[in-house]
Amino acid sequence: MQDVNGKTAVITGGASGIGLAMAHRFGAAGMNLVLADIEQGALDAAAAELVAAGYPVLAHQFDVRDLDQVRGLETASRERFGNIHVLCNNAGVAAGGAVANPDDIEVWRWTIDIDLWGVIYGCKVFLPAMIDHGDEAHVVNTASMAGLGSAPMMGAYNVSK
Repeated sequence: MQDVNGKTAVITGGASGIGLAMAHRFGAAGMNLVLADIEQGALDAAAAELVAAGYPVLAHQFDVRDLDQVRGLETASRERFGNIHVLCNNAGVAAGGAVANPDDIEVWRWTIDIDLWGVIYGCKVFLPAMIDHGDEAHVVNTASMAGLGSAPMMGAYNVSK
């Protein structure tokens, strides 16, 4: 995508880390920003920072594990800015534990629901309209080296990447 000015980027996990860094870069390039995050305090602070920098921002608190909330994010994004041109499925967590440990099944569920199902939901919900609008569009799914090789004691995270 050569000209991003006036186009819209949706960034999950956008209130901190890689997501916030992407928001700053996209905003500086002239993009509309939809910052989505589960942490309301961090989301408010990030949105204030980006608005102060002069970027158009929609801050949307949500949970990537909830398909209805992902649908709500997509609707709110289109209502505010129109077509979505970049979707960054960036929200993620890193949780560990031994595969054989029977006591950490909820850690596995939490990690996979965020790191894997959050990406699946984002793609399933956003892609149809991104394809239909006919403008160039991109999806960025944040991963890690765990997608290429497994670290010990990081079973749930390794599987989710």
